[in-house]
Amino acid sequence: RFATNHFLVDGHCVKGLLVDQDHIPSSQISVIHLGVDPAIMKRDPVGRVRIRAEFDIPEDAIVIGNVGRLVPMKGQEFLVRAFAAVADRFGHATLFIVGDGEMMPDLKALATKLHIGTRILFAGFRDDLPAIYSAFDVYAHSSVEGGGETFPFAVLQALAEELPIVATNVGDVAEMIEEGVTGFLVPDRDEEALATSLAELLADSNLRHRMAKGSHSRFLRLFTRDRMVDDIVEIYERVLGES
Repeated sequence: RFATNHFLVDGHCVKGLLVDQDHIPSSQISVIHLGVDPAIMKRDPVGRVRIRAEFDIPEDAIVIGNVGRLVPMKGQEFLVRAFAAVADRFGHATLFIVGDGEMMPDLKALATKLHIGTRILFAGFRDDLPAIYSAFDVYAHSSVEGGGETFPFAVLQALAEELPIVATNVGDVAEMIEEGVTGFLVPDRDEEALATSLAELLADSNLRHRMAKGSHSRFLRLFTRDRMVDDIVEIYERVLGES
């Protein structure tokens, strides 16, 4: 029925769609997670200083970062509301949202309405993401179910750049985050759960440091370019051997 002997996908949710909607046998689909070169995607101390100077961020500020298109599926509305819930307790915290999109005016208006307009930075589109991520202390991923989120590169970059992560449990994000080791998983559209996990990280520098190391360790173990290539070669050899 298929001209293709075997299919490679980057996440289990994509595999599930192919099985359920296209009726491809599960045995003909392998999940190969994306991998990147750790020599290229890594923390940049010089870039951290440059970005913080550009946006007037004090070095002692704790920066919660989010990178992505500003569209409903990315859930930044819930992140802004979650930040509003913790902003008074953590006066040294800043929310740094990087990206552009249709939700930008609404998000800025929401921040003003919640009286945190001066505590959130909207950077717009940036092409210097290694430096941008290096300016963060915590990464927050707020995507919602139903928007097509699979294996988000934004979270992969956060792991590579040694960041503790609070992420919504959508798509294959649970494959990326080890609960309590690299960060916290929370239900999507749940601003209270998001706020609780962010507050836990904001309050504890030792926890941030430990989870940052956990993120980098998990990245090096599972999501490097070499690991991806090795996994692909293994499948090629197996499929060619079967044919």
